[in-house]
Amino acid sequence: MADRKLFTMIAFKLHSLIQLMLRVVQVACLAGLVYIAYVSYIDFYRNGSFILNDVNQEKTMSTYSIEQMYKHYVPILNETTQPIFKPHEAAQDLKCSELIQDSTTYKPIVFEDRANLSMTCDDIRSRGNFVNKTYPDEQDFPLAFVRAVFKDYEYLESDLSTHYNPNNVYCYVMDLKADSVFKSRLRVLSSCFPNVIVPDTEFNMTSRGVNLNYAQYHCMEMMMDRQWRYVVLLENHDVLTKTNGELVQIFRAYNGANDVGALNLNTLGADRRKFAEINDFSFKALGLFQNDTLNTAEQTLAIAKSITASALTFEAVRHIFNTLNTTKLMSIMNSDNYEHESFTSSLNANEILNVPGGFTTECLDKKNIDQMVRFTKWGGHGCHSKRVRHGVCIFGMSDLRPRLMPLRQFTVNKMMPSIDFGAINCWHEHLFNRTHVQRNTTVDTVFYSNIPYVRWHNQKMSNTLNRTTFAC
Repeated sequence: MADRKLFTMIAFKLHSLIQLMLRVVQVACLAGLVYIAYVSYIDFYRNGSFILNDVNQEKTMSTYSIEQMYKHYVPILNETTQPIFKPHEAAQDLKCSELIQDSTTYKPIVFEDRANLSMTCDDIRSRGNFVNKTYPDEQDFPLAFVRAVFKDYEYLESDLSTHYNPNNVYCYVMDLKADSVFKSRLRVLSSCFPNVIVPDTEFNMTSRGVNLNYAQYHCMEMMMDRQWRYVVLLENHDVLTKTNGELVQIFRAYNGANDVGALNLNTLGADRRKFAEINDFSFKALGLFQNDTLNTAEQTLAIAKSITASALTFEAVRHIFNTLNTTKLMSIMNSDNYEHESFTSSLNANEILNVPGGFTTECLDKKNIDQMVRFTKWGGHGCHSKRVRHGVCIFGMSDLRPRLMPLRQFTVNKMMPSIDFGAINCWHEHLFNRTHVQRNTTVDTVFYSNIPYVRWHNQKMSNTLNRTTFAC
């Protein structure tokens, strides 16, 4: 009997000990889960918090639950992952580093958007190169990009994924005539990223510039509640030649100057100058200032010519929207003979308008000052691809090394997937690697700081400007 009681006591003690050990294991597991949840929250806060700040006026915070945001951004490469470029399916067999050096055996890849293309957000991210990272030297210098578009969705998606930066804002304004599939896809793309905007309003744009200013300025107006330092104005097939970090270096060198050309209208033919001769450009006729007391008949707007491709500071755009009344001027410059190319350049060049970072009309009679935003190769001479469309070289694989790599301009016009998608893909790979792998590219900031409109701005800001001796 005593032995039985002893056995029962030992069994009870053993059972109690096992229960205690199980409790310890449960507590340890619970503590581990709490720690994992805490680390995950901190990681999400660091890598995903920009979402909370960047939801635009067309996307309210209620659209995004925490679970959705976390699901959306986990597949994107985080800051501990070494980014590796993922080529487009149509170009996955290309050895781009070799072809850029020697393209003699290369055959251009002609590509059109696929009819069947999955448009879930997960698939968009997985087939692209979206990297959810802003490098420290770029953190305090967010950029904005406005692009007027009408076709080639997959090219645009690939281009965005190559240059994507969560610190930036991207606005795509669509041509009213674009096909419905293109429009639908672009709107889905916008819904997947809170810093990508596609306005509801569409514009009936033409290749001669009709409604282009309206479209691009509408995009800029939609971005005014965001944080950005410079906005770059682009068109459908403009291709960047600089990485985000290189653009930041260039714009830091600009020190607040706008990148807008200023050419004398007399360089144009009589038909291109006609609009400036038949219209009244007095401030009174234009109603150019919102403060009507400043709109005198004696003061006349000098007309300068450039192209729509330009880079403007946030302060300049805010001044145009908040101080000026450009309704009449934009209407005059909205005909079908490229008058639109004088709109932004005229605002930027007339000092009396006080556009921050603006230039001057004093160089108009001395020297034509071109912008640095876009490079266009006119004619076939020196066009290595030997493909010319409407008088403009369409850059191909054989142009990448001799033409695009040494360029000081930070976009080219143009590259087209319908002519050589392989070249676009290889250029994307080259820029992606410069952005995320090499990370040691430097910019000749001395060159950019000595561009006439940058020198003018810096001398004006430092009170060292001598208008008589300034070298245009």
